[in-house]
Amino acid sequence: MCSLAVFFPAALFAGSPACLPCCFLPVAGVGLAALIFWVIVLIEVCTKEPSENNNDKLIWVLIVLFGQWIGALIYWFVRRPERIKKYGA
Repeated sequence: MCSLAVFFPAALFAGSPACLPCCFLPVAGVGLAALIFWVIVLIEVCTKEPSENNNDKLIWVLIVLFGQWIGALIYWFVRRPERIKKYGA
């Protein structure tokens, strides 16, 4: 239930503008955090990923770029630990 419903009973109804801040801000915060994480991972792939045969870096850039935050999570938990173990930070 929206915390504004105590002051504005109309906020209990779906689509009420009085409930917008308590519903929009958490979603916007999560979206902003995902965007920041995606940009950080994309920069890391572009700067730190070794390019042994000139295709590895390109493939990971495309995965992160087109996969957005899901591609960034795949890189972060699958490729990054392997790269750090093999090549260092």
